[in-house]
Amino acid sequence: MSRPLGLGPIPGDQSFTGSKPLVVRQAASLFVGCFVAVIMVTMGIGVLIHPGETVGSGNAFIDRWFFGILIVPALWSVDRFLLRPRVRVDAAGVEFHNPMQTIVANWPAVVSAGFDSHVRLVLGNGDYVRSILFGPGLSSPMTQRTRPDELAHVINVEAARRSGRQHDPQAAYEAEELVGGSNPAPRPTGPGAELRPAHGLVNLAGYAIGWTVACIVAARLATR
Repeated sequence: MSRPLGLGPIPGDQSFTGSKPLVVRQAASLFVGCFVAVIMVTMGIGVLIHPGETVGSGNAFIDRWFFGILIVPALWSVDRFLLRPRVRVDAAGVEFHNPMQTIVANWPAVVSAGFDSHVRLVLGNGDYVRSILFGPGLSSPMTQRTRPDELAHVINVEAARRSGRQHDPQAAYEAEELVGGSNPAPRPTGPGAELRPAHGLVNLAGYAIGWTVACIVAARLATR
C-alpha cells in the first residue's frame, strides 16, 4: 500500500524481513511546515523585488540581504522541527529522526513501545527514548490518537517476534517498571540506543547560500 510522505495507513501485520521500511510522519507538522515555508518564500520574493533601504548603504545587494535574512533561520527551523521529524521502522530496528538528533535502536534493544504524548521506546538497558512525533495532544484534530497507537503496536509485534515471543497487548507496558516507580526493578544490562547528532548545519548553510545568491541576482537585475 502506498504511503506518500509517510502519511498513509499503518499496516498492522507488516513484517520487516526483507520488506520496505515503514516511515511515519506527522500530518499536522508537514501541513504547518509547508504553510510557513510558503509564507517565508513569498516574503523573500517580495524583498527581492522591492527591498527596503539600509541607512547609508546605497547598495542594492545589502538592502536585500539584510531585509530578508530572517527567512534563513525561519526556513531552517521549519526544516528541523516540522519537516524532518519522523519514525522509521525497518529490518534493522527503529529510528527516531528528531530535530537535533537521530536515535537508532536496533531490534535487540527494543523492549516495548508506547505513547505518552510522544512515541516512546523502552530499551533493553532500562532507559527510554522519545520521538518528537506526537499525537492529538498537540495537533488535534489533524492527528488521531489511533495513529501513534498503531505505530506502537507494529513496533511491539515486531520486537516480540524477533525475540521469539508473542506480543501480549495487556503486558505491553510491563517494562515501564524498569524506568520509574518508587521501588524500581534492578536495571538490566541489555543493549541501548545509539544517539547521533543531527544539527542540520549543512541545511542552514544551504539556505544562507541560496538567499545570498538570490540577492546577488536580484541586485544585478535591479541595477541594469
